[in-house]
Amino acid sequence: MMKRPIAAALACVLVTVSAGRAAKEDPAKDKRTTGELIGALGGELPYERLRASKALGARGPKVLPAVLKALKAKDWKVRRGAADALGAMGADAKAAVPDLAKALKDKDAWVRAGAAAALGRVGPLPAESAKALAGLAADPDSWVREEAVNSLRSATKDKAILLPAAIAAVKVRDSGWGVRRHAMSILWQHGRAHKPAAPALIEMLKHPSEGMWDSSGRAVEMLVGLGEGAKAAPIVAKWLTSKNRGMTRRAAGCLATIGAAAASAIPALKAVAETDKDKGNREAAKKAIEQIEAAGKKK
Repeated sequence: MMKRPIAAALACVLVTVSAGRAAKEDPAKDKRTTGELIGALGGELPYERLRASKALGARGPKVLPAVLKALKAKDWKVRRGAADALGAMGADAKAAVPDLAKALKDKDAWVRAGAAAALGRVGPLPAESAKALAGLAADPDSWVREEAVNSLRSATKDKAILLPAAIAAVKVRDSGWGVRRHAMSILWQHGRAHKPAAPALIEMLKHPSEGMWDSSGRAVEMLVGLGEGAKAAPIVAKWLTSKNRGMTRRAAGCLATIGAAAASAIPALKAVAETDKDKGNREAAKKAIEQIEAAGKKK
């Protein structure tokens, strides 16, 4: 398992830089033989490995036998590169689905993540393979979880597979915004009335993410729809004292969505409305109070 957060952050940088360099080249024009490209999958430079995998992917089904053999190599870098090559083939790698499903159990997290990503690019999967992919939703490694849950969205429309996987991913305490935004996308699309999702949504609110990909708003809206808004209110109210002004404003908006069940948060909202240095926060708090009180009168 990769040591986080340093390893994951470094990996993200390396992959991003490598992808940027590789994107400037046409993999279909690579003149190396298939054997040479397979050998390059084990190179020390991430850029060279990615370049080779893209070139193999551009050659399509005719190199499948060689790539599938590489998927079982001793070197994890070669196995990961083979998975990337199959992902680059997209639908042309349909015949490789069983082998990629087996690679989901690889001892190396990078290979599992690569296999999961590749399966998502192949397209809709047979139920057995989709279930194997869903099994990685609670993988010990967050990078693997993110790739698995993201790929599930295109792998199947079977709610019996999608919803338990999304719930499992959300409930892993150290899952960051990358995992949770994909899981939330599944829950939002397929499980807004799915009662068993409520505990996972509560867990998400206990560990909110900051930034544009935060899913707290949708989680609160779902909980209200499930009749669990009262359980969300005290958790969300704690965000009002956050040093991050965006969190404070988000808390006010979520409490307004909860409505009458958030009445206990009115004193804290009044404190924000009267003393917060940020004008946007003060206005959001005032609006939330108005909506909560109005909802209470309708009851």
